Amino acid sequence: MSKAKLYECGPIREDCQDDFLWRDQVSLSLSDYYQILSPIHGRKYREGTISWQNAEDKILSNDVFHEDTLSIRQSDIILANLKCLGTGYPALGSLIEIGMGIAWNKLIVVVADIKWKNHPFLDVNTIFKTNLGDAIDYLAMMAPRFSNY
Repeated sequence: MSKAKLYECGPIREDCQDDFLWRDQVSLSLSDYYQILSPIHGRKYREGTISWQNAEDKILSNDVFHEDTLSIRQSDIILANLKCLGTGYPALGSLIEIGMGIAWNKLIVVVADIKWKNHPFLDVNTIFKTNLGDAIDYLAMMAPRFSNY
């Protein structure tokens, strides 16, 4: 039985370690059930420097776009953490990734503040959760259905 592929969608801000930590939580909680596809692509958060780096210590927009697009296309499920919308951060890349997922008929689980639930694009096209723990629990519970998805 093969594992469904789950893409971790959400901002990667240079000044926000939480953007890295929630992905760790998802990987630890769900890697027995899913193959995790992360937009981090080997980048590491550098403690004390509030910056991200890859092996060459540079991140090129073209590389990020193409790597993430490939991961989204290969995924079966997108877990989109949009909690940052509550702080006023626009999450433009994440919203574009959700749009790609909708266009490519991916199952999309969104984590965001309740005020965003009734947005037509989220209401019709996604499974909506208000916290990451609930999204993880849902995905763990549904994992047998998503095998060989």
